[in-house]
Amino acid sequence: DRIGKSIGTALKNEELIKDFSSKNFTGGSGTWALSTFQAYKNRLATSFIGSQTLINNLILTKSALKLSDSKAIAQLVQEYEAIAVPVNSKYQTLDQLINDLRNNPKSVTFIGGTAGGVDHVFMAKILNSLNIDPKLANYQPQNSGFEVVTKSLTDKNAVALSTSGDFVAQVNAGKLRVLGIASPEKVKWLKAKTLKAQYIDVVYGNWYGIFLPPLYSEPQTNNFIHLLDVLHNSHIWLKTLEDNYWSEGYVGQKDFVAQIEAQTAETKSIISLLGL
Repeated sequence: DRIGKSIGTALKNEELIKDFSSKNFTGGSGTWALSTFQAYKNRLATSFIGSQTLINNLILTKSALKLSDSKAIAQLVQEYEAIAVPVNSKYQTLDQLINDLRNNPKSVTFIGGTAGGVDHVFMAKILNSLNIDPKLANYQPQNSGFEVVTKSLTDKNAVALSTSGDFVAQVNAGKLRVLGIASPEKVKWLKAKTLKAQYIDVVYGNWYGIFLPPLYSEPQTNNFIHLLDVLHNSHIWLKTLEDNYWSEGYVGQKDFVAQIEAQTAETKSIISLLGL
């Protein structure tokens, strides 16, 4: 909901649209919203915000819904995953955590979002990079990033996984320490190193993109794409990203479609590895 309102507000402030409305359909990690959107067959003045989280849930629930039945337009936002621990954790560095994972993966308890979600897949990608069976580590699923942070503050043995922005407030308060971020480069809002800089070849996170009804004509689609091309380079949008701890993640239509296909295949494989 926040993503949709932010995009709409930025488009309006740039005078690219006259007005907008935003509606949130809570439930099913976006599947209810997708089914509602795809039922609006003749409502052309409607767009949909999709995400990596939605892809995961479509796979987990074996849903008959297909994201490809909507027209992918562009990715606008990237939220990279991060690893955080309480300040009284025994883990001062990522290397210490990796050593424990190599010696006994069952000794490490990860806390993240729902089973099979982005955080859980992030854990699996880390373990895969270390040639460790992801099923060997303990994973405690929570309902939200807020719950992940809250639980990690009360358990010094927890290793929390969530998008980097979720940890900023408690890092600044001196209560959490970030061991690494799965971004290609360092982010402005946290001092932590990337995983790649610490020899873990994982770049991963949740993304948000825009989808249109398939009935959009080519000229209508091109006009919408032009609006987003102008928006994502604007000062207003760059400020919106910074204010929300989001990374700039613009991906144009052709590459976005290919990315969705590749990530769907990878996610299916990892969820299967996790035994879900």
